[in-house]
Amino acid sequence: MWLSKRQSAQSTAYAEEGTLTINSSALTETSATMRSRNAADYSPYGYTSRTPVGEAVLLINGACRAGVRMAEKQIAQGEIEIESLGGAKIRLCNDGSIRLNGVVITADGRIINIEGDTL
Repeated sequence: MWLSKRQSAQSTAYAEEGTLTINSSALTETSATMRSRNAADYSPYGYTSRTPVGEAVLLINGACRAGVRMAEKQIAQGEIEIESLGGAKIRLCNDGSIRLNGVVITADGRIINIEGDTL
């Protein structure tokens, strides 16, 4: 019985929130209950990013980061928004439009500025 308890404890997956403390081309480090160096980053297919130092990340078994904590945004269910550290952003909206830094590209291809004027 004690052997089965010991074996199940070793195979338990462990995830915790940590903070990215170093992110260079040669080294990454996440600080949580223990430090993790050069953990692999995972994201949805097609996304590539480099997480800024200081961001909260989900660390799994000390071996990989599953992404950063999402900011509270007012977007509808099913919409997607991508934003860079510098403020550039793109939102894919449920009505088929794309919002790109204050410009709207409608589903039929018209380009409208933030005031609603067609460009």
